[in-house]
Amino acid sequence: MAWIELKGIRCMSQIGVSARERGARQELRIDLALQVDVRRAVEGDDLNETVNYRRLVRTVQNTASSNSFRLIETLASRLLDRLFETEDRIQNARIRVRKRPDSLRREVEYAAVTLSRRRTGARRDDPT
Repeated sequence: MAWIELKGIRCMSQIGVSARERGARQELRIDLALQVDVRRAVEGDDLNETVNYRRLVRTVQNTASSNSFRLIETLASRLLDRLFETEDRIQNARIRVRKRPDSLRREVEYAAVTLSRRRTGARRDDPT
């Protein structure tokens, strides 16, 4: 098993609680950590035996941009749902969604939520 990480995926989404926040798309940054069995990929040096980074990024961007959310927690959960639906090789996943909340721009750099999920029946090899 290996952890594959994609950090700082840029997405645009209609997200927020206030009407002002929801009035325009906002830029989000998303970090993924995905636990994948890479033994066959390593043995054959074969991209078809692991996850495709470009496809993962597109899945995240398309899911974030094609829906409207009030909470970053909801978006993070939907992204995990979609990743597990589309990528059978993912056994465990962590996702972090960050945004700059309009109401706190002067007080904080960003707000973030981190969720993790395990595929039913997956091995428990999480080092954290």
